[in-house]
Amino acid sequence: RHKNKVNEYYTKIDYSKMSFDQTYAMMRIIYEYVRDAEMGEAIFGKFDISKLNDTQRNTLQGYFWSRSLNIVERICASFDDKDWGRFELLKFYKYRSLFDKALPLADEMIKVPKYANPAVLMKAQMLQELSRYAEAIEAYKLYQPPSPHQSLYPIAACYASMGRLNAAISQLTEVENFYKGHAS
Repeated sequence: RHKNKVNEYYTKIDYSKMSFDQTYAMMRIIYEYVRDAEMGEAIFGKFDISKLNDTQRNTLQGYFWSRSLNIVERICASFDDKDWGRFELLKFYKYRSLFDKALPLADEMIKVPKYANPAVLMKAQMLQELSRYAEAIEAYKLYQPPSPHQSLYPIAACYASMGRLNAAISQLTEVENFYKGHAS
């Protein structure tokens, strides 16, 4: 409703004198309240991504998860910590169900010790979502959850989806046995 005023002031702003936080806030206002994606992307273009730190890049790419695949890919590729950038991209692809891009990236990230465990979990979840249950089970078996029983539920669900009910029951029995000592 105030689009003309927004356009008038937009041309007067000197973004080179604004901090990351100020420019980020302005971009969000344009996207969320003015609802002008074209102008929002123009403000994104004011960021010199090479001058941002990885924490700022991560904040920025997270904002675009529901808005722009290309911008997220571009920001993640610009991380100084390339593994962190690729891991954020993996999370984004999984979030957007872009499994054709996510699964090969998960395989790469599994080789990076810092990200191996969460990457194998994401791979297992994606394979399960794709109904590739046997592969999902193998991935869940590689996952090292905080508590050993936590991967048993999804493995049981995979077995049940495959029609292997005895195997599913066996997994659930393991969960039950885990809690027997904790029962009151």
